[in-house]
Amino acid sequence: MGGAGILLAAAFITVKVSAVGDVLYPIVFNTLLGLCLLGLLIAGYMLAQEVRVNLILGFISLDVITRYFEFSWNLLDRSMVFVAASVILLLGGFLLERGRRRILTAIRPAGGAG
Repeated sequence: MGGAGILLAAAFITVKVSAVGDVLYPIVFNTLLGLCLLGLLIAGYMLAQEVRVNLILGFISLDVITRYFEFSWNLLDRSMVFVAASVILLLGGFLLERGRRRILTAIRPAGGAG
């Protein structure tokens, strides 16, 4: 049911929103993409599938990196983009790994090493 709604929303974006303007299209599309990734992460957690959780967290990281460069590339000097990106990636990687370990600990059975 949710997959059909996502496909309908994507079709609506492709047909209607792109005609409205260049500002609304990326906002709606990125919101839809974020909701899809969040839904898949929750599904992986609820089904206790470590591989799915790790894969989706990787996709979320890739999405954050691409959005960072998409929106800031023209605003900052190129060297400052890479300095800021490295700080964000280090902090984000630390927080993501810490969160991943917590999620996987909650998924694993009490005595299993996984």
